[in-house]
Amino acid sequence: MRLPISRKVIENRIIQTVSLAELLRLMGRSGVWVFIPLYLLAEKDANYIEIGLLFLISALASIPVSIFGGNLVDKVGRRRIALTVSPVLAVLFLVMFLGIKFSLSDLFVIGTFIVFAPVAVLQSIVDSVIVTDSTGEMERIDAFSMTRIGANIGFSLGPAIAGFAVSYNYSILPMIPMVSEIIGFFLYFRYINYNEGPPVAGKNLLSFPKNDKRFIIVSLLVSLAWFSVGPWAYILPQFLSRVDLIGYSVIGILFATNGLSVVFLQLPVNRLFYRVDEMTRIAIGLGIYAALLQFSA
Repeated sequence: MRLPISRKVIENRIIQTVSLAELLRLMGRSGVWVFIPLYLLAEKDANYIEIGLLFLISALASIPVSIFGGNLVDKVGRRRIALTVSPVLAVLFLVMFLGIKFSLSDLFVIGTFIVFAPVAVLQSIVDSVIVTDSTGEMERIDAFSMTRIGANIGFSLGPAIAGFAVSYNYSILPMIPMVSEIIGFFLYFRYINYNEGPPVAGKNLLSFPKNDKRFIIVSLLVSLAWFSVGPWAYILPQFLSRVDLIGYSVIGILFATNGLSVVFLQLPVNRLFYRVDEMTRIAIGLGIYAALLQFSA
């Protein structure tokens, strides 16, 4: 029987580094995504529409990076961008910390929240390129599975840690991702150092595979899925806090339980659907989501 992840991928130092960095980053960011809306509700008297607009603007700000990010990485270089993005994010979270700690202008929190999303998207893109560079074609799926496991573990730990932290003091919340970005910088400085080749000169920043119909269909399906189920990460905490009057620590534990279930079920599900093509997997996933949403309603 095929192992869930090949030993060669598990022993790959670059994949280990990216996976650990993903764990640390999501551990910090997931707490921010979950509890910044609650901070704005409780401390800044924001309403639900304003919080929804905040996430909308943040998502819109990420679109240009999503379009141009891959070519930008080729022009500038993987290592250079990887070592630049982490300090930038650390500074953004430091500004957010100062804004919360000293009750400064709302822009210290709202502005940094909007800006950190596109920077984080660029970081995700360069990580994907690094994983692709450091693996062969047959190992790539296993490598991305391993990095995704790291991200899911981080997402599980983050809300639980943040839930207890914000119960004590909101200003602790941005300190967690700030520290994780600093650690991630040193990990990349030490271990992400391979012959990536010179930056690609003269490469256009905008290129789109318009003739790849399968890619376009998959992109539209994934977008539809995120449009349908993506907002739960910030809407659900508000509902649990304001309607069900559930404490922050319990909300964090609920999100941690959700994340851990993903971690433990990811490999068995991958093994179960190993021979199923990607389009069918996406269709099955959307069907399950639709059924769960209908059941919860």
